Parts: sequence; structure tokens; C-alpha cells
Amino acid sequence: MKLLTYIRVADWWSNKLPTLLAVAYATVLQTPVPLHDAVGYIGLLLFSIIVGAIYVSLINDITDIEVDLANGKRNKMQHVPPVLRWLLLLLCLVVGFFSALRLGIDPLSLLFYSMSWIVFSLYSLPPIRLKNRGLAGALADAAGAHLFPSLYMVYAICHYAGATPDIGWSVCVGAWAFFHGLRGILWHQYQDRENDIASNLHTFAVHVPPTVFRPIERMILALELTAFAAMLISIGEFVVYMALMVYGASLLLGYFLRGIRPTIVLTPQTGAYQLVFQLFYQSFWPVSLLLVAASQHAQVWWILVIHVFVFPTTLVDIGKNFARWFLSLGILKRRSASA
Repeated sequence: MKLLTYIRVADWWSNKLPTLLAVAYATVLQTPVPLHDAVGYIGLLLFSIIVGAIYVSLINDITDIEVDLANGKRNKMQHVPPVLRWLLLLLCLVVGFFSALRLGIDPLSLLFYSMSWIVFSLYSLPPIRLKNRGLAGALADAAGAHLFPSLYMVYAICHYAGATPDIGWSVCVGAWAFFHGLRGILWHQYQDRENDIASNLHTFAVHVPPTVFRPIERMILALELTAFAAMLISIGEFVVYMALMVYGASLLLGYFLRGIRPTIVLTPQTGAYQLVFQLFYQSFWPVSLLLVAASQHAQVWWILVIHVFVFPTTLVDIGKNFARWFLSLGILKRRSASA
């Protein structure tokens, strides 16, 4: 459908929403409220985030029209009348504002929600347009797409549950979300580096050659995983640890037996690769948290079914991972038999 291409659903539906839901599930598990009682509220939070994601998709394309046309690139919004473009943005702002009011969130949650909108407006709109200002653009994207939405989830859910937000949990979630988001936007920038150089853009990746960035990407991943390890310790659930072990084993088997290289940010010029931990965040982690909740309350099983239905790539991703695992084990057996 043309509408879905205008709002870039493919860019954020399966890539970002399941990870935010995992933050929500993990936060609920640390409150007295059962997950099945909070799921309706989580759905409303998710709706408000979706409205923000649509706004970001629209404003990015609208403000990129001139640059794209000057460089011979097609822009999805170029044939939409200018008045309609800005009306669509206004509609998103109105719906986002009233959805936040409807949720009855506390001032701090409202601040985090608002900051996502503000940061992405500064990211796209001239004259500030952080998107074209090197490191500031990458930091803004990481904060707007990951840091603030994750903290919004944490604080809004705690407010709903009548629980005081745990500072340690909030700091770990914020740090993990920020560095994970930073890794994501830098991956995107380095993928587009040659085109951005030709277009005379000023992204971080344009100004920092891949050879110089190599040690930086390792530092970003180390900070991300340190924060995530603290989150896993706080969650303290065996099922989540098992999911992590299965993911780690499949990652190693895929690399050693099938040549699928785990990648931090910079991708190999040839051969298959996968961004390290991306599949775990999107698929294994939310499903494992739902399994934990389902073991405590049987009503959560239907939430798991709905989650997989709404994000079908979850089941596909996990299925592919297990298929690769068993295929790799088959290769190992054949090698040992022929030795």
C-alpha cells in the first residue's frame, strides 16, 4: 500500500517496536502489576510511539526533497502537494499530543515523549538540521529514536503501576538504548557513506574514515553490552539467559560453519553478515520475557500469540536461527564422520 511506503513502516515496525516492547515487558516484570493487566496500557504507549515514528518518517522525507532532487534521487514526498505535506505533520502533532493526554502520564514521562519529537524536529528542519552536522546528527538520532522512547516506556509504566522508577534500571536502560541507537544510525551512515560524500553531506561517517572508526565501534559496543548486562542481571530470569545462550551459540556456529560474520557497525565488502545482538533484541529478548510472564500468569500466552502475529518476523527470525543451528550441527557431524 502506498500509504505504508510514505510513512516508511518497513524502517521501524519490526526493527524498533519489538525492542521497545521488550523494555516495556521487562519493566512491568519488576512492578507488582501482572503483564496481562498492563498490556492495554502498553498498547496505548506503543500507539503514541507509532504516531511519533510516522512524524519522523514524514519530516525526514519532506526536508530531504531538495537535496534528493538535486542529486537525482527519488523522494516519496516529492509529488505530494506542499500544503498536504505540512497538514500531515500537523495531524501527527495533534494526534501525538492528545494520545499523551489520554494516557494521563506523569510530567517526566511527558518530557521524554516530547523530547523525541523535539530532537527529531531539530534533526530534520533547517536552519539547525542536525542531520547534516556530523556527530551531533548521530547523537540526536540515537537519543530521539532509542533513548527517549525507552525512558518514556520505563517511566510511564512505573507511573501506571504506582511504582517508583528504579534509578539503576533507568540509567542502564538509557545507556543501553543510547549506545544501541548510536550503533544503528552509524551503521546506516556508513552504508550510505559514498552517496553522502557525492551529495556533499556532512554526516559523521563522511568525516571519519572507516579505518579510523574501527576502534570507536568496539568501544560503543562495549558500553552498550555493559549496560545490557546490568539490565539482564536486574531482570534475573533463567529463561532470558537461556535465550541469550541459544542466540550466542547460533551466532558462533553461523560464523565458523557458514561464514556469516558478526558485525558491530562497519560491514564487510563481501560475504554475509549480521549486526551483532540485533536479532536478540528484536526477537529472542521480547519472546523470552513473555515466556517468563506466561509461566507466572497463564493469561499472558495470548499476549505472546498476539506479539508474534503483529510482528511475524519474530517467529521467522527465530525459526531461521534454529534452522541455521541445526544445519550447522549437521555439517559438524558430517565433518567428524569424514575425518
